Amino acid sequence: MTIKGKAYIAGIYEHPTRHAPDKSTAQLHAEVAKGALEDDELTDLGTSPAHAEVLAAARARLEAVLDPVAVDRRARTRQGELLAANGGREAVIARGDLGFSVPPGVSPMFD
Repeated sequence: MTIKGKAYIAGIYEHPTRHAPDKSTAQLHAEVAKGALEDDELTDLGTSPAHAEVLAAARARLEAVLDPVAVDRRARTRQGELLAANGGREAVIARGDLGFSVPPGVSPMFD
């Protein structure tokens, strides 16, 4: 079974309703998908003065559990190691893209 060529919605949308006994699960899913598509992540709320307090609180919570700069450095180093182990950047690009992240413990299948 392959999921290649199927449609995906990549985005995040928080539905404003917490308790919606008047809506079916399918209707809620459709509204969340619609919200994710409409936002399209084109609005950068991180630069909005109206969201500065939320951003500061989120950053403080993040930095309480990890150092974002150090994590980014480790991730980039590991990405470089993986590229090298797979023949380098050009070889990986030439091989093609899965179009999705492989779950842990699953071997990727290239078509």
